[in-house]
Amino acid sequence: MIKAYFNMLRGWKDFSGRATRGDFWWAYLANILVGAVIGAVTGLFVGILAIISEDLAAIGSILVGGIATLYGLIIIVPFIALTVRRFHDIDKSGWWYLICLALSGCCGIGGILFIIFMCKDGTPGTNNFGPDPKGRAGMNPMNNNTQFNGQYNNVNGQLNNQNMYNQQNMYNGQQQNQYNGQNNQF
Repeated sequence: MIKAYFNMLRGWKDFSGRATRGDFWWAYLANILVGAVIGAVTGLFVGILAIISEDLAAIGSILVGGIATLYGLIIIVPFIALTVRRFHDIDKSGWWYLICLALSGCCGIGGILFIIFMCKDGTPGTNNFGPDPKGRAGMNPMNNNTQFNGQYNNVNGQLNNQNMYNQQNMYNGQQQNQYNGQNNQF
């Protein structure tokens, strides 16, 4: 969990590539826990200042608000970058994040859609956004990977050649049966 959190922070400017479900959800959980610890510590600090003086409590509240805002500003770009990489893992553009946010604001369905997308398993093998972060070797024939598509076409070509061969043999067998039938008539 800590590793995923620090990987998210280190990848603050990386909006390309892919991130696994584990990378996303562990970093998300760590972010919630760090926010809760910051909130608890700063709340305790304001409580102590309130015991001392009401004026200090007001100053402490402003300080706590500033700390929470600063943490939010520090974490927002790395979290957006991680979310975009997560969308890439399911072979969707990062713009889907903006669509989910817009749908959350207008009709509330965007949050549900976002959770569904973040829970989906990534595309096995290489997709339009890079290699599989899990290292799975499987390839998806639906993507635009030309190397795989060439191999896939070759397999189809071999199958098509096999079908043509079987059809020719069937035709030859019919001709031979007709010929044999004609011989029997004589």
